[in-house]
Amino acid sequence: MADLLILGNCMIRGLSDCLRVMMGGAHIKTVEWSEIVNKKVDLSEECNGSSVLLGSDGASLEALKAVASKDTTVLGFPTIYYTGFHPDTIYSNYGDGQNRLLSPTGTNHSAIVAHAWLNDMTPSETAGLFNERVFEHLGYFDHWQQSIARLRDQFEALGFNFDGRIEEWMKFGCFMHTPNHPKLLVVSAIAKVLLKELGINPKTANPENMLNDNLSSLVIWPVYPEIANRLGISGEYCFKREARFGSEDQPAPVLSLQEYIEASFEMYSHVSSEKFDFGRLSDVRYRDIKDLIFPRRLKGGKAISPYSSLPTSSFWRKSVAAIPPSDVDPVCVPKKRILKTDRIATAGSCFAQHIARRLQRSGYNYCNFEPTPNGTSDAEAFGRGYGVFSARYGNVYTVRQLTQLYDRAYGVFKPTDDIWENIEGRYIDPFRPFIEKYGFTGKIQFLKDREQHLSAVRDMFQSVDIFVFTLGLTEAWRSSKTGAIVPFAPGAVGIAETAEEYEFINFQYEDVRRDLKVFRKQLQLVNPKARIILTVSPVPLIATYEKQHILPATIYSKSVLVSAARDFEKECDEIDYFPSYEIIAGSFNRGTYFKDDLREITDSGVDHVMRIFFKHYVSPTDPQVSDQSMIARELAEGSKILCDEEALEAQG
Repeated sequence: MADLLILGNCMIRGLSDCLRVMMGGAHIKTVEWSEIVNKKVDLSEECNGSSVLLGSDGASLEALKAVASKDTTVLGFPTIYYTGFHPDTIYSNYGDGQNRLLSPTGTNHSAIVAHAWLNDMTPSETAGLFNERVFEHLGYFDHWQQSIARLRDQFEALGFNFDGRIEEWMKFGCFMHTPNHPKLLVVSAIAKVLLKELGINPKTANPENMLNDNLSSLVIWPVYPEIANRLGISGEYCFKREARFGSEDQPAPVLSLQEYIEASFEMYSHVSSEKFDFGRLSDVRYRDIKDLIFPRRLKGGKAISPYSSLPTSSFWRKSVAAIPPSDVDPVCVPKKRILKTDRIATAGSCFAQHIARRLQRSGYNYCNFEPTPNGTSDAEAFGRGYGVFSARYGNVYTVRQLTQLYDRAYGVFKPTDDIWENIEGRYIDPFRPFIEKYGFTGKIQFLKDREQHLSAVRDMFQSVDIFVFTLGLTEAWRSSKTGAIVPFAPGAVGIAETAEEYEFINFQYEDVRRDLKVFRKQLQLVNPKARIILTVSPVPLIATYEKQHILPATIYSKSVLVSAARDFEKECDEIDYFPSYEIIAGSFNRGTYFKDDLREITDSGVDHVMRIFFKHYVSPTDPQVSDQSMIARELAEGSKILCDEEALEAQG
C-alpha cells in the first residue's frame, strides 16, 4: 500500500514525480478522478494503508475526507485552471452531452474558429478574425485578472500563500501548456507547499529542473502574439498536437493558424452542427465579430462606410465631447503590462516624478539605484536630487541628453568641458547643475560623486525591466567644442566664463526620432529584455530662446516630441507610448488641469493621468461589458474538465 495517495486530474503525475524527488524515493500512488467517477476503482480500498491523502480541491478532496480514517492526514491542493494565456480555448459536448467533441488539438477548441464555422465563414475570413481588435471586443484581455482572482481564492481557501506566485512564474514566461495543464514549475511550487505542511524538509528545492514535464508531450496551445504583447512575453500562432501524432521527422507535430482552422473545419463537417454545445458562443459579443473586420453590405451591393464598424474610441463625440472629462481615456491598446516584480526606473522631465511617486505608493518595484546617504533628512535629500529619479541625474529634458548620459556612463563619450567652476570657487556638474545647491567644495569630492553616479546609471540600464522616459523639451544648449548637451546654459546657473562656448539648439522631428533610435540600440546592448514607456511632459516651456512668442514655441516643441515618440513606438514591439500630454493639455478638460500659472499640473490632472496609466498598464482594464459572469463561469467549469488524454482514450 502507498504511504501517500494523490487523487486528481492532469497534474497528479507531475506532482507525484516532484514529491518523489524531493522526498528521496517515497512510496506514492496516484488515482485519476475519472476512475472514481466511472467506478473503475474503489476509493476506500485504494486509500487503505495510506498515511497521507492528497486531493485536488473540490469533489476529489471531499471524497478523500469521506473515506479517511482519523489517523490519516488529508491535504488539498489547487486545481490549476488558468485561461489568462489562452482565453480563446473552449470545450464542447455534442449529441446527448456525454461525448466530448474533438478538434485537431484534442478537446481544446478555438471559440473564434468554432463560431466562424457555425456561421459559414471561409478559412481565410476566419484567420482574419485573429487580431487585437477582435480580442478586445470579446473580452479576451479580461481573462488575465479573472484567472488570477479565481486562483487566489483557491489557494487561500486551502491555506496556500498566493502572494507573488504569478510574478514568480511569469519570470519564465507562459506557465501553462493549456488552460488546465500547468507547466512543471507550477506543479513543483505546489509540491513544496505540501511538503511544508507535512513538516518534511525536501532534498532539493527545484525538482522541476531534474524531471521531464509529462504534460509537454500533450497539446500545447499557443499564446497569441496580441495577448503575449500585453503580458510582456513572446507569442506565436503555432498549435502543437499530442506527441503521438508526430514522427521521427517531426517529433513535435505543429499546425499553423491556417492549418489549424482548415483541420478544425474538416473535423466539424462530420458532425451535425445542431448537436454542438459551445456554451460561450451564446455570448452576444460573438454575433458581430465578423462585422468588425468585414463590413456588412446593403441591398444593391453597396458597402457600409468603413467607419461604421469602428469602436467608440474612434469618434470625438462619443469618446470625448459627450462624456465627463474625468472619464476620457485615450489609451486603446497598450502593448504590455507591468508586473509587480518588474524593476522600474524613470528619467526625463519633472512630470516623470509623478509616475515614480505613484508607482512607489502602490507597491510596485520602483528602483532607486543611487540611494540617499544615511543621516540625510528628507528635505535635504530632495534638494540634493536623491530619490527624485532612479539615479541622481536631475532632469533629462531631451533625448540627446539621454543618449549622452548613456555614453558618458560607459566611457564612450568623454567631453573635455565636463566641469564648471562658479565665482565662489565651487564646482558644478554641467550635466546635473542643481544636484548640489551650492556646488561641490572640492574637485576630488566632485569627481568621486560623479563616478559613483555614473556607476549607478550603468546598474540601472543593465538591470531595469521597465524604463519610463518623459520627453520634456526640444530646446537645449550645446558645447560648440564637443557637442555635449547640457540642460541649462552656463549663464543660467551662474557660470559666466564658459557661456560663449555654448550655442542654442532646437531639435527637430528628425533629430528626436534619430536619438530615440540610438537610445533603443544602446539599451539593447546591455539589457536586451528591457522595455521602454515613452511619455511627453504636458508642462509648457517656461522660456524660449527662439525669436518667437512662448506659446507657439511650446506648441512646436510638444508637437515634435509627441509625433516623434508616437511614430517611433509604432516600429518597436518593446516600446509603448502613454498619452499623458494629451490627457492634461486636451481641450476636453477646459484647462482645469493647470493651476493659475497655466504650467503647474493640478492634483486632479495628475490623478486622471495616473488612473489611466494604472488601468491599462499595472491593473486590470475595465471590461467592455459589465457582466463578467461568463468568464467566471467558464473558469469554474473549466477546472472540472477531465485531462485531455482521458477524453481521447474514451473515444478510442
